[in-house]
Amino acid sequence: MSGPDPATLDALCAATAKHARPAEAGDEVDGIAPAFVAAPGSTAEAADVMRIAADIGLAVVVRGSGTKLGWGQRPAKADLLVDTGRMGRVVEHRSGDLVVHVDAGLRLATLQDRLSPPVSGWQRIPWCRLVRPTPERSAGSSQPPRPAHCASPTARCATCSSASPSSERTAWWRKPVERS
Repeated sequence: MSGPDPATLDALCAATAKHARPAEAGDEVDGIAPAFVAAPGSTAEAADVMRIAADIGLAVVVRGSGTKLGWGQRPAKADLLVDTGRMGRVVEHRSGDLVVHVDAGLRLATLQDRLSPPVSGWQRIPWCRLVRPTPERSAGSSQPPRPAHCASPTARCATCSSASPSSERTAWWRKPVERS
């Protein structure tokens, strides 16, 4: 896009309760500057934003807290940056079933605080604590960091038996060890 179209900005503002704006220098994704930033506050608003983007033909990049924007393939184009920061609520929590449904923008530190203490009979894996070491991450972040003593980026750690985020998915919860 050559510049922000006022009609597109008006449509995005209407869809997000005026939480849309022209993009600024800090909104770049891997050096690609979008024309607009929209911050929906609900899944309904997000759906409206995506509908507008599809109707106009905008290339969309979604941003949570922005800590992993450099991961993955660099976007070829980014007309609209959808910021999920306003979508930060716990939608449903069924502790007995170990199920929590959250909005995409909920920060993991906030989720950790809302779910503490853990469900009776279960314990958190000591080193990840729902990715507590970097509380600025949002629920869209992928993997927890490796413990400081884990040197290999691709193998299983012999000290704590944690799996490398790149080699396999790590478990967030585990049952406590039965002692006889």
